[in-house]
Amino acid sequence: MEQKIRNIRTKIAVLCYPPRSGLTHYTYSLCKELSEYFSNLYLIVNRSADIKTEKAGYKEVRLFTRTRWIFIDLIRLFMFVFKEKIKYLHFQSALKNVVFDLPVLLLFKISGRRIIFTAHDVLPHIRKKYEIILIGFIYKLFDLIIVHSLNNKELIASMNINPEKICIIPHGLYTMFLPPKKISMTEARKELQLKQKDKIILFFGSINPRKGAEKIVTAWDKLIEKQDNVTLVMAGNVDYAKGYLENIAQRKRISDHVKIFRGWVPNDKVHFFFTAADMVILPYNEGFTSGILKLAYAFKKPVIASSVGELSDVITSEKTGIILDDFFSGKTALCVIKTLNSAEQLDQFRKNIEKIDKEKYSWNAIAQKTALAYLKKFNCT
Repeated sequence: MEQKIRNIRTKIAVLCYPPRSGLTHYTYSLCKELSEYFSNLYLIVNRSADIKTEKAGYKEVRLFTRTRWIFIDLIRLFMFVFKEKIKYLHFQSALKNVVFDLPVLLLFKISGRRIIFTAHDVLPHIRKKYEIILIGFIYKLFDLIIVHSLNNKELIASMNINPEKICIIPHGLYTMFLPPKKISMTEARKELQLKQKDKIILFFGSINPRKGAEKIVTAWDKLIEKQDNVTLVMAGNVDYAKGYLENIAQRKRISDHVKIFRGWVPNDKVHFFFTAADMVILPYNEGFTSGILKLAYAFKKPVIASSVGELSDVITSEKTGIILDDFFSGKTALCVIKTLNSAEQLDQFRKNIEKIDKEKYSWNAIAQKTALAYLKKFNCT
């Protein structure tokens, strides 16, 4: 299969606008492997992208700047695409919002470009009624849509989108965050000044209402009632007013059991948090694809999660994690405490995660499936 799709000369550009996000890491990882099959592959990213490019076969173009310069960015983008005669554009993210992106995509379509979109989030996180209508129209403009789960494919198809142009390709594991030299849990906790004897559950990434941050802090006292050495560690950019979550913890009298690391976590510090944790929690109120889940699996950490989006598709409850309907009733609190206190069960969870089809979630396999999707849809040469 690899031999058949190597050295394809068709010019393809993969675009990612955010400078610092899981999408950035996803796009770099994909292109690194995709360049094995396409000899004219362009990676167009933000000038502030926080990844050092490894030697690879793609051509990196740091074109995008800040949002306030988006119109200048678009002029640069159009000029570059037309100058290089790039026919295929694969968007990994929106450029700004639904209203802004619609005319941009229309211009590319009118100019004869073919457009691919990976729908990491099927719908924008903050959406207005008129945007819902426009989103359906935008999906019709794409020639090929890639999603990461059957749930997401069905949701897009429900917008009267032809399911034949929707392709399911898994999201890869974020193994690039694994340190060159493995450290122990003791070392990681010492680095973060966490108690060695505590049971630590990690909430990582954007700390906001959509991801259930307030909900989990509010409910944490229910866990503490069952066992008082359980600590919630939250790390990431916080979308709440300063002190808001801390005040909730104080009112609940659980301040000693909630530790918040505010701000973006540098790439070389990520492994400390996952190594220090016993489990990772994803109490999302809504969501479609979770990069944090793939990060947890990369570190072989069992997860506690709600059943939104792809979470119930990827997590096998009681084998690689726990799917909960609520956080935390008496029954679910006991379930979590029982798991945390069972070294045997946690070890079995880790072994089950190791047995996950590594080929399915490897970047090489994902790049192959992406390349084959291009070939099937566009007959690239």
